[in-house]
Amino acid sequence: MCINTMIFERRFLEKHFMTILILALLCVLGVLYGASILWRERSTSSSLDADGDVIALTIGDVSFNAELALSTSSRALGLSGRQMLPPKEGMLFVFSKSARHLFWMKDMLFNLDFVWIEGGHVIDLTENVSAPSSGSLPALVRPARNASMVLELRAGSVALYNLTIGDSVSFENK
Repeated sequence: MCINTMIFERRFLEKHFMTILILALLCVLGVLYGASILWRERSTSSSLDADGDVIALTIGDVSFNAELALSTSSRALGLSGRQMLPPKEGMLFVFSKSARHLFWMKDMLFNLDFVWIEGGHVIDLTENVSAPSSGSLPALVRPARNASMVLELRAGSVALYNLTIGDSVSFENK
């Protein structure tokens, strides 16, 4: 009985060797493909590491420094309560999904410009959104098209630096 089992196993392996080899290769390729996807995701998001980190970004030919707002809580707080925003500095809101994200000016103490970004380009601009005055409701803003990132800058920056829809946007670590 042991000899019959060994003969059967040998014949089975000889008959199905190519099938087993192909399945093993497919498994290895699947693991490598999955690892490459994870590596690509990490490498493309490595410049966007943590809330509060500051990154350099360039819109057209103008460079800015932006504090990252990646988490739900940091995006909800945003620049609320801050006294001012220096020139060429802002806050970059990064979303996992591209959408017409709604922003409001709750507890803002100064006016803002919004630069809506998708696919490495400026897709919309909202200029000089007013901070709420005493007793008034905060302004609500959203882009005309879906965006995955929003850069808030001090009001007047869009005009001062001649930012336009279609400008390219690039990022680098600080």
